[in-house]
Amino acid sequence: MLKVEIMAGNKTMTSDLKPSFGKLGEYESDAFYPTISTTYTYRIFGDINGTNFDTKYACNPAGGEAAEAAKSDNSTIQISQNVVRKASLGGFGCFEQRVGFPEPILSQHDLIRALNKTK
Repeated sequence: MLKVEIMAGNKTMTSDLKPSFGKLGEYESDAFYPTISTTYTYRIFGDINGTNFDTKYACNPAGGEAAEAAKSDNSTIQISQNVVRKASLGGFGCFEQRVGFPEPILSQHDLIRALNKTK
């Protein structure tokens, strides 16, 4: 069983990672919608067929090719017992500002109330 922990500033959200239907080696988690443009860190941890797994990844605000150059690493790293990372290549950019995690989404009631106050 695997979980993903998403961290932004002092906020944390944890979700189960479940195998994607019909796609070997691909996993899905609950959706989240980032609210601010910041660096998000992802911790994937749990148990894979009796082997402990625990590692972190972070987005790169530069994104694109800059993220690839910054994340290229050919060193061998022991992630957990029986899990060794031989190399890491590439990266991904950070999200643009939206409504969602790490800040709460406004309910329709609160949104209508706020709009009515502007009249």
